[in-house]
Amino acid sequence: MMHLGHLIAATIRIDVGANNLLDFSPESTTAAVGDVLEFHFFRYFPSHDVAMGDFDSPCTPAKTGGFYSGIFETTGSGENANVFSVVVNSTDPIFFYCTVARHCASGMVGVVNPSGSQTLATYKSNARSARSSAPPAVFGGQIVPASSSHSTPRPSVVPSESSSKSSGSTTTPSTASSSSGSTTTPSTASSSSGSSTSPATTGSSSSSSSSTTTSPTTTGTSSPGGGGSGAPSLTFSIIATTLGAICVALLLS
Repeated sequence: MMHLGHLIAATIRIDVGANNLLDFSPESTTAAVGDVLEFHFFRYFPSHDVAMGDFDSPCTPAKTGGFYSGIFETTGSGENANVFSVVVNSTDPIFFYCTVARHCASGMVGVVNPSGSQTLATYKSNARSARSSAPPAVFGGQIVPASSSHSTPRPSVVPSESSSKSSGSTTTPSTASSSSGSTTTPSTASSSSGSSTSPATTGSSSSSSSSTTTSPTTTGTSSPGGGGSGAPSLTFSIIATTLGAICVALLLS
């Protein structure tokens, strides 16, 4: 029998300028409140950044709230040693772009939770004639080492068996875990002690069932002092045999 488990936060990886391309990958994704957007930067002549913008003003910083990573200078053939992580606090569409040079006008834009009226295609089309601008400083997220980050999908439900006999915690799929404690990322930490922590939610799940050992009941005919059910029949048999022997003796005398 299955039952619904708790929701867990996800860390959503977005590559910035991978394979020497002017794009975000994926450029469109969905996220729930509490999930984390994790931007991984790659070398491209050699700078990139990411800023949140408004749908009706492409390549321009958002008027309210938002985030900005600052420029990431990346050398070599791999990705930058750091990532920029942002906690999602709304399911409204979130448009973002690279502010460097004319990257935004060239199509280096993306969206989280696009809606029917606010699409990435429309934003990208309007960006072709826009001039890019950037916020004055880093805000709205955290710059952390890439080695400490873990991208995890977010399942909507976590199944568990009600008949589980383990007294420990229910392990949910696709979460970073450690047997000696919690693995910390900018967004989530989970450990084998059964707890799952994210910037938005803190929860734990455990399933256990106590088993009852039933001693077998034995019914015997000769249990010492037990007065088993076979005792009356044995006594009757002895009496009948004795009476029969007496009758035979009388007939022969």
